[in-house]
Amino acid sequence: MFGMKRNMDNCEMCQGVFLLVSRIMLSYIFLSSGIKHFTGIDKTAGAVAGKMSFIPEALQPFFAWAAVALLLLGGLMVLMGFKTRIGAMLLVLFLIPTLLFFHNYWSFPPEEMQMQQLQFNKNLAIMGGLFALFVKGAGNYSIDGLLR
Repeated sequence: MFGMKRNMDNCEMCQGVFLLVSRIMLSYIFLSSGIKHFTGIDKTAGAVAGKMSFIPEALQPFFAWAAVALLLLGGLMVLMGFKTRIGAMLLVLFLIPTLLFFHNYWSFPPEEMQMQQLQFNKNLAIMGGLFALFVKGAGNYSIDGLLR
């Protein structure tokens, strides 16, 4: 068991493969969500208006488009392993208001609280994966790896 850790530390190929799989898994949720929000931009703008009513009405479409841009750009950067650390932080930037304004489970009625807390916790876990990717980088099987 202890020998496995030492072997994994020395196995660049193993680390590269696991980082690639991690990037694919992390980016999937953001890219699929970005496409959904892009194709339903009016609904996205409506959600921004409903959850972030402190934003002036004239700016709400901008924030909806900004969310789509963060999802798609950050998701593609993580997937391709291009400027991965920046892409991971773009996605974290998307997740912060998502956690605070859309899945703020403490402000939901009791019958919705559990589902919203699950979404909140899921997004926290995803954010943890993005932070790990920020620290470790994209690995060898990436554009960043090719450019090193």
